[in-house]
Amino acid sequence: MLRLFAALLPIEEEAFLDARTAPPAPGRIAAHVAERVVPRIVDATTGAGPERLAEEIADCLDKSSAQAIVAGWMFGDEQAPAERYLARAALSPVLEALGPDAAPAFHSRRDPRHCPGCGGPPQLSCFKLAADDRPAVVASRRARSLASPAARKAEEDAADEQSSACRVLRRSGRASLG
Repeated sequence: MLRLFAALLPIEEEAFLDARTAPPAPGRIAAHVAERVVPRIVDATTGAGPERLAEEIADCLDKSSAQAIVAGWMFGDEQAPAERYLARAALSPVLEALGPDAAPAFHSRRDPRHCPGCGGPPQLSCFKLAADDRPAVVASRRARSLASPAARKAEEDAADEQSSACRVLRRSGRASLG
């Protein structure tokens, strides 16, 4: 699997930079990703990924177009694991590059099951206690915290303090995992 991740990294980096320099219109995100990113993700997966995943992707693409698979993930359609993998691997860097500008592509879904930044389904979400002891959703395409602004500021300050402490420990020759 590490070989696959290593093969995907330069593709995703290029897709990110491409979307930054020539962003697709929100209505063209699925087409843009299907045309420019999906074929390279398929090639990388075939060359460096598990054989079964490569076979399942080929089967998916025999049944549906790349654009339909990408759009299906964007709009929360039920998908096979290989379809979700393909859509997420191809879409993630483009959505990351577009940030909130991608929101119109998701028809502004504003409910607890969708990212408040772009309106799309999260790749990962969980609940945690915010700095003000209120539950906060952490939805990740961009590890965005949905806590109150005051709680986000407190979280940022705590992260800065932890980062400073880590630098001090490294300079002193002591290391800590906690």
